[in-house]
Amino acid sequence: MKMRWKIALFSIIGVIGIGAIMVALVVKNIGVANLKLMYTLNTTDQSIISMEETSDGNGHYLTKVKTPAEIIRERMEKEGWTYIQQEGSGYFFEKDNQRIVVTTKVWNSNYVKITVQNNVVNLADDRI
Repeated sequence: MKMRWKIALFSIIGVIGIGAIMVALVVKNIGVANLKLMYTLNTTDQSIISMEETSDGNGHYLTKVKTPAEIIRERMEKEGWTYIQQEGSGYFFEKDNQRIVVTTKVWNSNYVKITVQNNVVNLADDRI
């Protein structure tokens, strides 16, 4: 009887330990800041939130919308950019003889990462 109790106890400790290791690996892979962004998308009515601006000046945004093309076009056109065409995951816009590309990429299977060349338009929702 004592042996069964010990086996059960060590099994439970093992499962908890493996679970903690798995959670730590996921957090390390995704990043704490990105987990906060994912949480924000899941707990608010925001559809697009700002991730970061890279050293080359491109802006990165995160959305849970599976096909964000309509939102991208709407927000770009609101800022005076004219939609030209789509090639793959790139959306081309023009304004004042300037041409930029907004690209999308599936990120972490449930989210889409949007990159705005030169961060010419802030695609993030205004409300918090």
